Amino acid sequence: MVAARPIPAGAPAAAVAAAVTSVELPESAVLPDRITDPAQLAGRVALVPLAAGEQLLLAKFGTPPPATTAATPTVSVSPSFQQVTVLLPAERALGGRVAPGQTVGIFISLKSGQTHLAVQKVLVTAVQKNAAPAPATGTTASTTPQPGDAAAGADAAATGTSTAAPAGTVAPVAADAAAVAADAAAATTTSTGTGTPAVDPTVALLVTFALSTPDSEKVVFAAEHGSIWLSDDPATADENGTRIVDGQKVYR
Repeated sequence: MVAARPIPAGAPAAAVAAAVTSVELPESAVLPDRITDPAQLAGRVALVPLAAGEQLLLAKFGTPPPATTAATPTVSVSPSFQQVTVLLPAERALGGRVAPGQTVGIFISLKSGQTHLAVQKVLVTAVQKNAAPAPATGTTASTTPQPGDAAAGADAAATGTSTAAPAGTVAPVAADAAAVAADAAAATTTSTGTGTPAVDPTVALLVTFALSTPDSEKVVFAAEHGSIWLSDDPATADENGTRIVDGQKVYR
């Protein structure tokens, strides 16, 4: 059995069976531990990505980890706020330790060479691990409908700051099966010794924010045309002195 097309890590047995085919190979090319029947994959998932034409080996498949039973926190959100999701690499999302209920600052860097703390005290409503790596420039994974056009977002992204103060109720999205399988393939969960789970710095995160409509425009524009960095921005953080930084102001 070989992969008829690329198979991602975390793919369950049913998906793998639909993406393989059988071929005849010389005895010298046949690898040990090979899979000769898709039934051998029952209850297993792909532990690593498989390229088209690659032989299926039992060592590359394993059982998925048990589903977590930890309660998902509920986050209060104002009904007047929009919720926007962006895909961020771990280093832009507090090293992967951003969490629902936390407030963050959203720094926007545009390709024109300007960086600014554009939105402050933003409530994070959901965090979801993503199996695929995040693009270098940041990509909008999903958004709620936004009024206005891109030009309005461009003006908002370049100037101004604002503060979010949400209240209401929404439950964040739990991690999907593909992300769980990818985590199992990478390594078992470890602890930092302080009660905080260790985070794989290569994992990308889908982070959802509660935002006013003008601030939603800023974030979506930045995800499409620049990059986003998050800071831990608790109620006690002081944002005095923030400004738009460019090549001339960065050393001042």
